[in-house]
Amino acid sequence: GTGVVDVRAARNPAGEELVAPAAHVDVHVAGEGEGVSALVADADAIVARPHVDVLRPTVPQVLKDLESLVTILTIDDEKPIRQSIRAYLEDYNFQVLEAANGSTGLEIFRRENPDLILVDLRMPEMDGLQVLATVKQESPQTPLIVISGKGVLADAVEALHLGAWDYMFKPIQDMSFLLNTVHKALEWAHLIQENRKYREHLEEEIAQRTKELELANKDLIWE
Repeated sequence: GTGVVDVRAARNPAGEELVAPAAHVDVHVAGEGEGVSALVADADAIVARPHVDVLRPTVPQVLKDLESLVTILTIDDEKPIRQSIRAYLEDYNFQVLEAANGSTGLEIFRRENPDLILVDLRMPEMDGLQVLATVKQESPQTPLIVISGKGVLADAVEALHLGAWDYMFKPIQDMSFLLNTVHKALEWAHLIQENRKYREHLEEEIAQRTKELELANKDLIWE
């Protein structure tokens, strides 16, 4: 079946409450190489949707001016997978950094502050779940997408609850699904950033108006 989650003043993947207009997010568990969408307030809202073929993806309008500035960190112990992801995303003008394990990945994350992270779950030294937990704690606004081998839905749900924004299964037979997932996460992160700026602007306006009213009240009292 097909499912849509309507998000109204819901919490975004960074754990913040949105004040933006209502939005709907398509959530699905798809075939090999596709993703499990985490752009929902609750990972338990996952529903099934049949495979749908898509054309070569286009760059969303909001990312057209930013894409050349976007840095993506891919963390995977399989070098051929890292290289294929890097080569594909660099064709779309992303800057891509690589790490062969979770420990190195966190070092690069802290040093380079990437805009988005792609991480495998099963790796030596430090697995993807540990990376998830650390990034969630240190930078909850950073989109993190899990790309891991075929597993049960429970793995995807656990990753989503730990802070993953999305989940895809390897091998990725159609890289356009990866690009679409990256675009969705970056657009959502952009919405979060705009929402935060809007909140800060409102708080500044309220503080300014409060100060003006207090001064006006004092003037009235002295008159």
